[in-house]
Amino acid sequence: MAGTDMELSIIFNYFDQVPDNFLEAMKDISNWMGKDSGKGPVEGLLMENVDQTDKWVNMNYAMFNTEDHVVFRAKPGVEGAVPPKPIPGQPPSDAALFGKVIDEAFKGKQTRLKTHPGGFKEVETYSATGDTIPTLPKKPANLTTTAFLMVPFPTSEGDHFTKENWKEETGANFVIANIPLELALRRITFHRRFTATGDFIAVMLCELSDALSNLELAKEFVGKFRELKKGDSPALMKVLHPYWAAA
Repeated sequence: MAGTDMELSIIFNYFDQVPDNFLEAMKDISNWMGKDSGKGPVEGLLMENVDQTDKWVNMNYAMFNTEDHVVFRAKPGVEGAVPPKPIPGQPPSDAALFGKVIDEAFKGKQTRLKTHPGGFKEVETYSATGDTIPTLPKKPANLTTTAFLMVPFPTSEGDHFTKENWKEETGANFVIANIPLELALRRITFHRRFTATGDFIAVMLCELSDALSNLELAKEFVGKFRELKKGDSPALMKVLHPYWAAA
């Protein structure tokens, strides 16, 4: 996909188990969403924690060209809960409609969601080179060397982020000042929730172009970042599968 500054609406989902038909299901969901006046997905990245014993095992990073869609109004169940079903004699709710689509797309092989953070906007971006980086694509140029430091911020801790303080409050300033050059920091993106409900108020992603080439050094840096007590279990994520336009 060519570089673009499209405004995105984003969903982060975290789960323990990825069905073997995940990519097929994402294609079906994309086809369903695309029928709604062209409102739909533009890029997706399925990520995997380099430490599979960590709290966040897998993360789905899905980007859309609209916020006016059922996907941002529905809240799927968590921890393997069955999606809500339509009530006989009543119009299906957003959650029931979306749950039905998800159920059919995955053909019963549901992911085990740990949390549903809500819908997000990418509100701040830092470029380590000083050059302007297009919003898309998010898919790294080199999947075999790149990983992301992912830092989620729980809603329960409150929304204390502003345009002026986000770098300090998220730990981005620490990353900028202390990241080893060998890890090749490319950009930092800060996402804030725009939906009324969700388990996270914000998510920060730090793209490290050579983290997997220097994995032990990257893990050591994540450990140092965790000492800041910023966010809920910061993790080092690699891209397992790009999908939709990123594939």
